[in-house]
Amino acid sequence: MATQLESPRSLVSRLAGFRLIPRLETYPSVVSLAQTAPGKLVVLALFCLGMRFFLADFGAALELAVLVALITFMPEYRRFILAATPIVFVIGQSYREPLLLGLNLSVIGLGILLYGCAMQWPNSLFGRRPITFLLAGLTALILFACAATPHSLVYTILWNLTGLTASYVWFVGYALIDRNSKPAKDLTLELATFRPLWGSTYVPFPKGAAYLRRIEAKNAEQLAIFQLKGLKLLVWAILLSLLFRLWNQ
Repeated sequence: MATQLESPRSLVSRLAGFRLIPRLETYPSVVSLAQTAPGKLVVLALFCLGMRFFLADFGAALELAVLVALITFMPEYRRFILAATPIVFVIGQSYREPLLLGLNLSVIGLGILLYGCAMQWPNSLFGRRPITFLLAGLTALILFACAATPHSLVYTILWNLTGLTASYVWFVGYALIDRNSKPAKDLTLELATFRPLWGSTYVPFPKGAAYLRRIEAKNAEQLAIFQLKGLKLLVWAILLSLLFRLWNQ
């Protein structure tokens, strides 16, 4: 009877340990390899191929892989890359439309200004209630846009500015809340969250630079582990996407 009871337990134990995708980040040899130059290139190549599944243009996947490569091989400049690249993208996407480009850069500049003021004068009325001022400013902007003469240049500018400001309000708001955390010595990580390279909805994720500072890799081993976990998530996304297509068929 004891033998008969042990068999199901053994089967359950084996099933509990089964992984459709191996836990690569727990294998010391794999983690060590991912910290070497050849290992990093392999991880980046797999990432590029995985993203190609979701991106119709191979150039877009390669472009993203190059950015991740810069972060991988120059981790000391990670924050600067995350902050500067989205702005470069904005310029590249809207340089043919000077008005849209100017408004985008203006809203980003406004967010930087508000964060700088909150840090510089934390005990001022604005420093104590930055979110109230942010939302009051957006409300005032909407009222000004409503009062503008329809189809005029001012009307067009104000409504475009209102739409862009509204799309950034969550991101700037989280940056202003971060003033109470242990802030970075510069604005780079805060700026990186205004228009995040990893994409987002109108509600940002992760929620602000303070959270990013808590979860960012502190050394080469952590970076390798995070990248291996990222590859696993990418594989899961591909498998679920294939399953979804099969289900629809």
